[in-house]
Amino acid sequence: KPRGRADGKKPHIMFVLLDDYGWANAGWHRPEGFDEVQTPNLDSLVSEGIELDRHYVYKYCSPTRSAIQSGRNPIHVNVVNEEPTRYNPNDPVSGF
Repeated sequence: KPRGRADGKKPHIMFVLLDDYGWANAGWHRPEGFDEVQTPNLDSLVSEGIELDRHYVYKYCSPTRSAIQSGRNPIHVNVVNEEPTRYNPNDPVSGF
């Protein structure tokens, strides 16, 4: 049985996907007192929530983005947004 909040309310979920955002570009990944990168709003969100920071990403952003948005392995979607040259009518989701 899924566990919920004690008060029975549904949680607020905010998913932030930062494309081409380097690990050290986030203020909460920098040492205390480091002033070059300041992200106070994101720092606050991370401190009050959960940071999911262990995941696999591809060399290019399109496969990673397509996997997150579709829930499918990027090999099964057209990640480069090119016109499909082959079509599989037996695959109603991606057509490949």
